[in-house]
Amino acid sequence: MSNVKIAQTIDSLFMVIPLAKRKLLKAEPFIEKSELNPSHHQILFLLDDLGAQSISETVRNLGITKTNMTPLVEKLVTKGYIFRTHSQSDRRIINIEMTPAGKTYIGGIKDLLANNLMEKLAGLSDEDLDSLMISMKKIKDVLTKL
Repeated sequence: MSNVKIAQTIDSLFMVIPLAKRKLLKAEPFIEKSELNPSHHQILFLLDDLGAQSISETVRNLGITKTNMTPLVEKLVTKGYIFRTHSQSDRRIINIEMTPAGKTYIGGIKDLLANNLMEKLAGLSDEDLDSLMISMKKIKDVLTKL
């Protein structure tokens, strides 16, 4: 791929990602008033999607430093949303896993976000929805190749 195409793709990503976040994933008032910040929610979403994993895996998956991860995990443990366990194969490895309360909490957040998206997408025509679905599939297919 030429450098011109790469630069154009980067420019498009710089425009589309913030636009999608602002238009589609604007934080619900519930999330804004929550004691948890976006990083806490990212951890919970990740654990909900991938299941239990080591803190090191979570750090890699989210791009959060280990130093920042410690207080995030501590708050989620204190709130009762996750718990820590030691790996059975290597006691030095600490795994984190969601509790039933954490699953209930993040399920509620997902429901709020899904309802918000439903309302926004309901205003689109069938043609626009088809176009968006095709585009999202293409984006997903390309991003999984990275």
